[in-house]
Amino acid sequence: MNRIITLFIISLIGSFALTGCNWNKASKVSNKEKYFEATVLSVTLNSLLVEPAEGTTERNSADKIEISTSNIDDEDSLLYLSKAAIGDKIRIGYMDDIKESYPAKINEVFHISLIESEQSTQWARIPMVLIDGKLY
Repeated sequence: MNRIITLFIISLIGSFALTGCNWNKASKVSNKEKYFEATVLSVTLNSLLVEPAEGTTERNSADKIEISTSNIDDEDSLLYLSKAAIGDKIRIGYMDDIKESYPAKINEVFHISLIESEQSTQWARIPMVLIDGKLY
């Protein structure tokens, strides 16, 4: 009789332990969406190298982050990526954690949008020359 009670208690404890393991897995799968702003440093076919803006938690993690663009299917993000340029200020949405390496890496990016283009501010300047004290 003691054996039956002991086996019952062990199986009950084991089932609670396994249930607890499943809850931990479920919480890891449901990552929260995160966003941050950054400046584009380099553009390649499947990634962007960015510098996170000052004061962001991502900047505390690394000064350069490689953003994988191969899994993005958002139409607006794909439109931006077709004309991405160095110096652009962008907003990045991701789900994954930042991989600790140098540069750091983020693989699960779902959104990239343009905040300010370096190209538009470049042509807003009027070229001038100072010759003999006169501004032309």
